[in-house]
Amino acid sequence: MALTRKERTLGCLWAMACGDALGVPSSFLTPEQIKSKYGWIDTFYPPEKGHIFHDGLLAGEYTDDTEQSMALMNAYIRDKKVVPMSVVKEIIAWADRVKDKYASPLGPSTERALKNIAAGGDITVSGKWGNTNGSSMRIAPLGIIHGLRGSTLQELARDVALTDLATHNTRVCNAAATAIAWGVAQAMRGEENLDKIVDATIEAAAEGAKFAATMNEFVKTITELGENRRLEDLRCKE
Repeated sequence: MALTRKERTLGCLWAMACGDALGVPSSFLTPEQIKSKYGWIDTFYPPEKGHIFHDGLLAGEYTDDTEQSMALMNAYIRDKKVVPMSVVKEIIAWADRVKDKYASPLGPSTERALKNIAAGGDITVSGKWGNTNGSSMRIAPLGIIHGLRGSTLQELARDVALTDLATHNTRVCNAAATAIAWGVAQAMRGEENLDKIVDATIEAAAEGAKFAATMNEFVKTITELGENRRLEDLRCKE
């Protein structure tokens, strides 16, 4: 029986959250360490006490991967398009909400970029040092949207790059996030052949890698949107 669009959407989001929660105990461990300590992980475990990022989470709780994905969804749903400042605003709002929940809600690239923005930095510059997986871990909702829209790879890659702009605007981060998003988009369109999905992600990575070099396009887009790019103008008005 063919899945409906709603079922595919919910399945992607549930799988993202469940996979995230399953991966909590193995986060930052080598394959050898995982095998030695857990064997095959097929249930939920809490993180080890003192875990650098996840200390404080309970077994079955998802991490910043899922929570930042939901922050992106808030921005996309509100704006009906990718607005880089809205992405920044939602991630900041989320980080403020969970700052006492567990050890460290932010990964190194996102934390570095947000500190730069908080100090008055420009979001067209703040992401140029991004070198970790934050862009990929939270990008699935964009793949869902473009899968449902029937977008081209180029359309998706542009929105990935705009999403990554403030925190992960590098070739490697854009490439990885575009690969993940395009793979999700293929599945949303009903593709079930895993080899075809993998081939599509490889093509997408090459397309995504082009976008870190097109900074002028991003600056032009932000200027056309009439956005002030500094943190003081992100604060919600009472």
